[in-house]
Amino acid sequence: MTVEPGRDAYSDQSLLLGNGGAQTIIDVGANVGNTVEKYYFTYPNATIHAFEPDPATFAQLTQRYSAHPRVQCWCNAVSNDQNRAAFFINEDPGTNSLLPRPGSGRRYYNQRGVLRQKIEVSSVTLDGFCESNGITAVDILKLDIQGGELLALKGAEQLLSSQSVSVIYTEVQFIQLYDRAPLFHDICHFLEAKGFSLYGLYDLVVAANGQLRFADAIFIPPAIRESVLDQFPQEPY
Repeated sequence: MTVEPGRDAYSDQSLLLGNGGAQTIIDVGANVGNTVEKYYFTYPNATIHAFEPDPATFAQLTQRYSAHPRVQCWCNAVSNDQNRAAFFINEDPGTNSLLPRPGSGRRYYNQRGVLRQKIEVSSVTLDGFCESNGITAVDILKLDIQGGELLALKGAEQLLSSQSVSVIYTEVQFIQLYDRAPLFHDICHFLEAKGFSLYGLYDLVVAANGQLRFADAIFIPPAIRESVLDQFPQEPY
């Protein structure tokens, strides 16, 4: 069944790649690998680099994909420098982050998103990682790192400035869920300076009081807009 463009983030990523597949996918914040699985079966020729810094979650990730050489797992955080960094492990592992929760108290995050322990992890930059591994182009860069997305993008300065990423698929926040976390407009401003523009928003999550909390977004460079989107006919109205 064909999905109408603008409705499903994964279908839209395939559309934006010209339905020609992908060779290199970087999944930052892979968790136990559910998104990895989507990419694995959608793009049978792609190598997927999956980053997960929490050792316990990383163990589950590596066990799940140990028999799949196209998935390479890395126990690192991705940030704006290569260093050792504090990493906040929460009761809900899906909310683990390089950033702590706000000091003003819990309002817009779930009850299990509270700190369990703080550990130290190794961080890498995407520029450094790609240079070390001979990666010159990335078809899909997926980021879901709970407020750390702008740090990761700042560590991909060379990749972004050269527009060597075809599709950026990232979580964005509209309200402060983590201390000093960038909001949607901060991500937009940074990527626009690199030539990337917003394509779509997906899976918007709203608080009980109506406040828009977070969503997923796709950003693309001019080459994808010109070669794919501009080939569609003009709007009929």
